[in-house]
Amino acid sequence: MLKIQGSLTQRSFFDSLIESALKANPLLSKVDAVLNQLPHLLDPFVAAYEKDRVARGVDASFGRPTIPVESIVRSILLKHLHKNCAFRDVEERLQTDYAWKGFAKLSLTDKAPDHTALNKWELFFGEKAIVKLHNQIIEHCVEKRIVKGRKLRTDTTVAPAHIHYPTDAGLLADAVRVITRTVDKLAPIVKIKRYFRAKARDVKDKMREIGNSLKKRTGEAKTAVKTITREIMKITEKAAERGRLVKNELSRIGDLAAFAAQLQLDHFLKLADILISQTVNALNGQKIRNRVVSIFQPTMRPIPKGKLWPPCEFGRKMQVDEVEHGIISDWNIFLTNRSDPKTILPAVNRHKRRFGRDPIVVAADRGCHSPDNEERLKPRIKYLSVPHRGYKTKRRLRTERSRWFREAQDWRAGSEATISVLKRTSAIGKNRAKTEYGYLQGIGWGIIGRNLRTIAALTG
Repeated sequence: MLKIQGSLTQRSFFDSLIESALKANPLLSKVDAVLNQLPHLLDPFVAAYEKDRVARGVDASFGRPTIPVESIVRSILLKHLHKNCAFRDVEERLQTDYAWKGFAKLSLTDKAPDHTALNKWELFFGEKAIVKLHNQIIEHCVEKRIVKGRKLRTDTTVAPAHIHYPTDAGLLADAVRVITRTVDKLAPIVKIKRYFRAKARDVKDKMREIGNSLKKRTGEAKTAVKTITREIMKITEKAAERGRLVKNELSRIGDLAAFAAQLQLDHFLKLADILISQTVNALNGQKIRNRVVSIFQPTMRPIPKGKLWPPCEFGRKMQVDEVEHGIISDWNIFLTNRSDPKTILPAVNRHKRRFGRDPIVVAADRGCHSPDNEERLKPRIKYLSVPHRGYKTKRRLRTERSRWFREAQDWRAGSEATISVLKRTSAIGKNRAKTEYGYLQGIGWGIIGRNLRTIAALTG
């Protein structure tokens, strides 16, 4: 019988070793105490699990006993509490480290979950369950008066995606490879009669020619690369055309499997058309809006942040809101490279919805300043610390040199440290997800892990 709530009972005399090992671990023991104080911790995860079981028509009481949902969730948290380590490391430590076993609510005789299963479970629950868990943690902090919501600092950064450096020729090669691979997989399933000639080998040869051309130090290298890119684009057009013929044949079959295959193929064919269009614009020297930089994660965008290196990052722009003690109260991931002045007012509104009142102190960098923000926020915020951009009047200089303004800016500088830690220790900087679905969930798990570590340090 599947047990989905509560912890496992002690089934061995030697399980007392696990309890003592957990108490000796300062981080895990404090985080475990915090999680034990959250009675509704598992509700969103159990709801997601039961919804999936009902949708699949699976009887939860049938079959062998499995690992409780609580142990699964805690095993996932172990990854994000320890610098976003791999699930292979989590599996190994759960087999040998008694403190990790105690945190995951596993008995001494219980087998550690396999790393492949943990990978699937991490993506199973969905972003809504992660957000609900985050909300419970923030509510716990408010209830225990760890945070009061009097201060708010916000900053933006780029969460890079796990994609290779995008070039026009490389993206077209990806499109040909994926269309060919999709048709090859579908052919034996739905018995496609139309012949589809694979062009992946021709594209691979062209990419090798580009590599050889770039080794030349003459001015002819760029011209040669453009010529080869046009040839790859023609191959992509032919592959997309033949892919549409296969798609039309799938539509005439009328089978459910054929319909699903048609949707999958149609998705990649549309992306191939977009890549061909933007390659034509790039070769003609035209500006491209909303450039696609990955065929597997098409919503990722090139985002320049004005840094010396890297000058441009590929991923999604995100905003991190923090309150007292550096606890992250909220985060937001944008579809576009939204300008910083448009982010501070929504951050204040989110803070008010969460804590029921506006913060007393709001601190941000000069990139968030605009006259419209000053006009809207000054009546609401007592201490608004956002440096002015451009020419400053004497009155503005007095304001920015005042003690409260400088103290708020000193506190705001801590957001840079938070973002640095998130990028070095969580999925915001080391996101291994190959899909957008996993990309978004990895960021949520990373922020939860960061908050739990901060709360553990405060309660020590």
